[in-house]
Amino acid sequence: MSKKTSKYRTYRKKRSTSKRKHSTSKKYRKHRRSNALAKGAASDAVNCCICGIKIRMEDGLIPAKCYTKNGAIRGHRICKKCWFNEFAKEGVNHSCPGCVKGLPLNGPPIDTSVVVDLTADD
Repeated sequence: MSKKTSKYRTYRKKRSTSKRKHSTSKKYRKHRRSNALAKGAASDAVNCCICGIKIRMEDGLIPAKCYTKNGAIRGHRICKKCWFNEFAKEGVNHSCPGCVKGLPLNGPPIDTSVVVDLTADD
């Protein structure tokens, strides 16, 4: 290749890579999350103990009293909207509304009928 041809060599322009508009839009993310709840992620879906809507376990916040009493998996969940608009206000009772209402705990049920004897000799 001579110097003249290398000097005037033209390159193809790279195409601009445009992102898919629907993958990052808020509407798509909301739709995808609701589909995940509808498709059977039932172990991951719980009800808010104030308003009763279905939320993911990761999105719910647990009151401190219920967290210490029942743990992170079985504790009652409150959606973020109810948490900041109703539960976390100053001058409001901060005990767990799920425990006050007597709602069932989240997570798998604990079978108390099974007793394991650890002192038995085999």
